[in-house]
Amino acid sequence: LPFLYTKKTNLATRLMHAFVATTGVNARYMTFETGSTTDYSVPAGKELRVLELYIATAATGVNFTIGYGDDAVAEGIVAPTNLVHLIGGRSLTLADAEQWLSTTRATNDPALLRLPVDGIVPAGKFPSLNRVVATVGANIGLLGAEYDV
Repeated sequence: LPFLYTKKTNLATRLMHAFVATTGVNARYMTFETGSTTDYSVPAGKELRVLELYIATAATGVNFTIGYGDDAVAEGIVAPTNLVHLIGGRSLTLADAEQWLSTTRATNDPALLRLPVDGIVPAGKFPSLNRVVATVGANIGLLGAEYDV
């Protein structure tokens, strides 16, 4: 946890969201947005430390990765250019959040679950969401700390 004990300058909290639709196509991508339609990119001279994800879905099979790329993409099948996966490219599921919370929800129960994560998005990059499993939609919120490097 060196981040928590290291002084960072010009620290700012960033909250953003992304949505992937329920369709029969497995891979769907979307750049995280601030506000309603503004694609977020990490400003020059800054890094974004991804701290938590907030997952809102009624589906039990949501499976996704987070990462970043060189450009913004609208919700769809086109991946960001030079996509890099955070968290070692590991797919995250609701079970990850439920295990962390020590709770289990019933099938088709709406969920708003919090999942602590740790990853860094460099300056000039666009953080993105990749939904892995078909027929599952989700809204994902990302909480991060933006700071000078």
